[in-house]
Amino acid sequence: MYVGNIHQFQEMLAEKLWQLDTQNHAQVFIDDHPQGRLSVDDFLYVRCAVVAEGKDFFEQILAEPSTIPQDLTFEPLLHLAADAYTQKTGHRFVHTPQFSYETYSNEQGWA
Repeated sequence: MYVGNIHQFQEMLAEKLWQLDTQNHAQVFIDDHPQGRLSVDDFLYVRCAVVAEGKDFFEQILAEPSTIPQDLTFEPLLHLAADAYTQKTGHRFVHTPQFSYETYSNEQGWA
């Protein structure tokens, strides 16, 4: 595996997670919480699961935010690039993607 592919994977993952970082996608979780709060970590891990389910599922959820699953999570996806890079090179993965996948980073999605 070429290390450039690892960087490319991280870029693509971050962009897809960023695309799902919207108030419309989060609203399901906000509505379900007694005080109308959102766990930013849980919401990120659900977005990871959506991406991991594949292109068709991702595109469906992107188009229909209210159908985002509440019972799927896949936090390990966040560590995949770093683990692959370390395994391949023996060095720590240092990469800042163009898009931040942290919850609330998609300002347009939360406007």
